[in-house]
Amino acid sequence: MQIRGEWRIGAPRRRVWTTLLDRDALEQAIPGCDSLVERAPDSYEVTVKVGVAMLRGSVSGRVTIERFAAERSLRAVAEGDSDGGALAGVLTVELEDAGEGTQLSYVAGLSVIGAPSSPAGRVLEGVAKAMAGRFFGAIAERAERAGAAAPDAVE
Repeated sequence: MQIRGEWRIGAPRRRVWTTLLDRDALEQAIPGCDSLVERAPDSYEVTVKVGVAMLRGSVSGRVTIERFAAERSLRAVAEGDSDGGALAGVLTVELEDAGEGTQLSYVAGLSVIGAPSSPAGRVLEGVAKAMAGRFFGAIAERAERAGAAAPDAVE
């Protein structure tokens, strides 16, 4: 399954980039995140509570953030396991200047291994879009709030 989306964020690209790479911001933005522990630079162990189709309970896994172009694009690769199955995903994020703010575009691919084809397949896409909305909404809010807290900061 693949989902796409765009966000217009009222913060400069550098601040959005910094927020996307901030462990605390990620932990707060990931829906259902119980823990996010950095094991190496840009490599994390994560535990997330889920309640979607056959995936119920906690999913434990790894997320690695790869930087394609500083302050322009990144790729995150995730894989995790639960009692009901396994997940694997790739997220690509692109950032562009948009006036005083930033245009964020993303493409996420997600595979669920061990899930029955129905109803999980039908439900999962809608849930993935909703979770992406919550995640990027939280990132946008944090980046925008950081600017309001330090209006004289040099970007």
